[in-house]
Amino acid sequence: MRKLFATIMLVLLVMSMPITATATQTKLILNGQDITAEIPYRIINGRVYLPLRALTEKMGAYVSYADKTIQLTYNDTVITLSLGAKVATITYPGKQPENIALDAPAHLWHSKTYVPLRFLAESIPGWQISYNALQKTVFINYIIGSPVVINGNNLFYMTTENGFGMSRSRYLYSNIAPIYEALSSGRIREVAEPKTDYGSTFTVYDYYALTDILYFYQEMPTQNDIPADKALLSYQLFHMYEGEPEFGEDSRNLLYDVNADKWYVFDETAYRTTLNQMHKHLIYSSAA
Repeated sequence: MRKLFATIMLVLLVMSMPITATATQTKLILNGQDITAEIPYRIINGRVYLPLRALTEKMGAYVSYADKTIQLTYNDTVITLSLGAKVATITYPGKQPENIALDAPAHLWHSKTYVPLRFLAESIPGWQISYNALQKTVFINYIIGSPVVINGNNLFYMTTENGFGMSRSRYLYSNIAPIYEALSSGRIREVAEPKTDYGSTFTVYDYYALTDILYFYQEMPTQNDIPADKALLSYQLFHMYEGEPEFGEDSRNLLYDVNADKWYVFDETAYRTTLNQMHKHLIYSSAA
């Protein structure tokens, strides 16, 4: 515990030291990768300011704007701040909102919101941000769930669209490996494509209704950027509410592997349980 406390104090001490390097001299390293060219940061009065959306969306967070109010959501932690204000409100999962002081306020520059580096480091769980004066480098590390590796590709994010008919909700997750494993383990047997027509949503449910659409991505999509052609992997879940299932009584739930064009009788128990447990890795949710 003493070692952890000492480490935290050392990081904060280093981050509070003046930064005299110019923008062309300082590097940004995100989880070991140089992103200096991608993040147009600023150094003002010895402080590093980072463009909020450009950085945080790389780290699995979601940012929304309403007039001069900015809301950042990361793993159920919600941060609300206003342009020009030195106080932000943070709501951690299961806790009451609390105020935190900023050493410098957020501001707009070229239509982008900039926030001080130190504020991000101290307020968001799982982020480790420090400045090395000798190397003139800002190191940014964050924790993300285990990726899914498919055909040599690392998939880090997953969206689901859940619902029936025109009433659907959209979710974006950062820890996707357990969900993918539940999709794989729930397959009972392969079957042919069902012949039962979907029919109208206003008739008796004597057809397989689409309930879930899942997309797996290498890079995090935004809430307005969910097309299937940006996903490397996609699944669809179907359920027969009433009527006679085509492939036996255990075939009321079907899983369609879009990429492989294969259908499976599916036990969705583990999938639904895992999806609920992954709530802490939910980046955003919205009505679709």
